[in-house]
Amino acid sequence: MEEEYIADLFAAYGNIPIKYSNKSVIHSQRQVEPTTQQIERVFSAELYHQLRKIMDIKENRYIDLILHTEIGKLINNNTVQHPDMVLHGGQIGPNRENNNKIFLELKMDEFDNADFEKIYYALENLNYKYGVYIIHNMGINEIRSVFDRIRNGYPNLNNYLSRIYFMNAKNGVFNLNYLNNR
Repeated sequence: MEEEYIADLFAAYGNIPIKYSNKSVIHSQRQVEPTTQQIERVFSAELYHQLRKIMDIKENRYIDLILHTEIGKLINNNTVQHPDMVLHGGQIGPNRENNNKIFLELKMDEFDNADFEKIYYALENLNYKYGVYIIHNMGINEIRSVFDRIRNGYPNLNNYLSRIYFMNAKNGVFNLNYLNNR
């Protein structure tokens, strides 16, 4: 079942020690307080580590898949963007587009419309099964409010309501279909 990939990702997310979501993990070794982007990179690296551990245990499920971070993907207007993480069948080879599972963006505190645009584009044009947006410290009501403001800018969004997931520390995992029906 395809949704097992989302369940594994959520389990990996849940396994991240809390120290990776705050400034002290970087700040203790530096004189300057870290930026949010630096914290996101550390958090993303730990998410990668936790998901790789699950992939190693469940190796038969992931036999033809690769987990990449910051890999270049061609997005709108022939520009290359770098999603925070993808789970896919690779960049080259047969059936690569049939094996695109998860396109993931991660933010610690706030919704970034450009990241959502990348997720939408990946589902619409790159044949990804799921888009995942982790906004670690943003609650479901804030996410719903942003979603209500931007939804009209995505003409085919209704086709992907059950395939775009959000994860956060407060509410866990939910898809846009859930937000749409609340």
